[in-house]
Amino acid sequence: EARKGVAEDVEGEITEGAYLDGLIYLSMDAAINRVRYEDAKRATQGNEPLNEVEREELMIEYLSGVLSHEQIHALKAAGVLKDTDFNVLVRYASTHNRPEKFRMKGQDNTTWTYLDDVRSMQPNLTEAELGEEAVAEMFRDWARDRASVTGKPASLFRRIVKFIMSPGGF
Repeated sequence: EARKGVAEDVEGEITEGAYLDGLIYLSMDAAINRVRYEDAKRATQGNEPLNEVEREELMIEYLSGVLSHEQIHALKAAGVLKDTDFNVLVRYASTHNRPEKFRMKGQDNTTWTYLDDVRSMQPNLTEAELGEEAVAEMFRDWARDRASVTGKPASLFRRIVKFIMSPGGF
């Protein structure tokens, strides 16, 4: 009960992960559910289930995405991401469309920003929380596809990776 909210959100739904008390938590239940979902989707399409290598690849890809997202929260809380840089990222997230292949919702919209996507999934967050979530989603996308974010935000994301690879390098 002490960690309620790490593995479950307010409605009791399983969350992907969380940054809490200086630690990043990853939900194995959510990752396993993702693999099961892909297996079920393939079955409905008349395809063979995922083999062991495909299951591993999907699990690693999923957990890597969650970790990328949660790292933004950790770096913001630690003060590594300065307000001026973070504001550049939030501005980009509020004015640039999230690639359709990564959207949680809004697939039929021609204009659907990162902020729109996060707001559609978490409407009860404050504007500041929405901005942070949108930036975290943007970093997740950039980690999967470098072409999804360009300009100054991409440069800031490369600096984040440099920082992670060589502590103190930001």
